[in-house]
Amino acid sequence: MAEELGFTLQEAIERYADVEKWQAYQKAANDVAELQCRTGSMSFALRPLREWDDDSGPTQYDTLERVRQHAEQAVVRDLWMRLYNGELEATGIVFPTRLDSQEERIPPRLFRVVGPNFRESSVEGNGIKIIDVRVRRRECPDPIQTPARSAEVTDDSKGNPLPIAEPVVTGPASKTWRQTWVA
Repeated sequence: MAEELGFTLQEAIERYADVEKWQAYQKAANDVAELQCRTGSMSFALRPLREWDDDSGPTQYDTLERVRQHAEQAVVRDLWMRLYNGELEATGIVFPTRLDSQEERIPPRLFRVVGPNFRESSVEGNGIKIIDVRVRRRECPDPIQTPARSAEVTDDSKGNPLPIAEPVVTGPASKTWRQTWVA
């Protein structure tokens, strides 16, 4: 049932993002959290504004946090590309809402100009805000079933394709016919 309604952005990134990218992000986030637990969170809240002096390098926290940020960006880019390419589809409610606001499909091209808010499951950018975003796999229409053509219609007795007539417009009011061959 959740698949039919769609997933929040946070659930979608966990479910639809590339597995290796998601695992890399989880590992990096766990490494940062583990370091914070071992050393205490106060040491991170009171860091100086500049990154580090010329003679000292980045701290272990700085290194782990950069790895985490890079992994997070890769996962978000992966989800956004899947939405932009149409592999996934998203719906949401355009903000500000009205009494008659309804969930609408978000055009895939919009994912080039909006950014995610995973906590609120919303997207925003270029003056557009869409709330209550839900993501699901795009439903593919059933393939068109075309009847198989019989050999008698398309081939002559030797197996060569038969010509069929096709209209060609040569002027505003005149039509001529030319022959084309069935491939």
